[in-house]
Amino acid sequence: LFYNRIIDLLLILKMLIKFVKIMNPTGEHFFKYRGISNLRYLLDILINKRLYAARYDELNDPMEGVYIADRLTANTIGLLRNGKYKTRICSLSKNYNNGLMWSHYAESHKGCCLELSITSRKCTCTEINYTDNMTTIDSHTADVGNILSVKSKNWKYEEEFRYFTEMTYLKINIHKIFLGMRMAKAEATFYKKVIQAIDSNIEVRQINEAEIDFGYI
Repeated sequence: LFYNRIIDLLLILKMLIKFVKIMNPTGEHFFKYRGISNLRYLLDILINKRLYAARYDELNDPMEGVYIADRLTANTIGLLRNGKYKTRICSLSKNYNNGLMWSHYAESHKGCCLELSITSRKCTCTEINYTDNMTTIDSHTADVGNILSVKSKNWKYEEEFRYFTEMTYLKINIHKIFLGMRMAKAEATFYKKVIQAIDSNIEVRQINEAEIDFGYI
């Protein structure tokens, strides 16, 4: 009887693990830096629990999707071109306290940073490879993922992870929101009330200067 109960518990545990994997395919927490002045976009994220996935040519690096073709046929180049346009990208970072990211993507420390996990299933996650050399693609490496997962070392500070999908939006769980250190206290209080009125499970707090990595030793 005891043995049967153990077997039953193991089966239940297996089902629970499978359910968790479905709800959160990677199980990892990532971070999205955002401005907050356009409240409509933030509200869309909070209310609909989703993030926009952009085409590669909508991103801020004009070298996205550029590669050196090594003896590829015209047909293969055409397939790669079509694949790039079908693939949408949701860009995230692995840290919440990157000083440059706050400056560049979160309205100079007056915006916010969302700690989140992706729950959509029809997507794949990859870590960006930063390199000194432009990607060379041959018949053995002719894959859209190989093209869109490489960037110049100039972008290394972003510590980027990308989700590839064909959907316009990816569903997310929001775990925490950090408000910028330069945000006025009254504004921080206001945004905290707005966020928690929408979802009281989201932890909201203002980041302080001591937490932020500005690159000094």
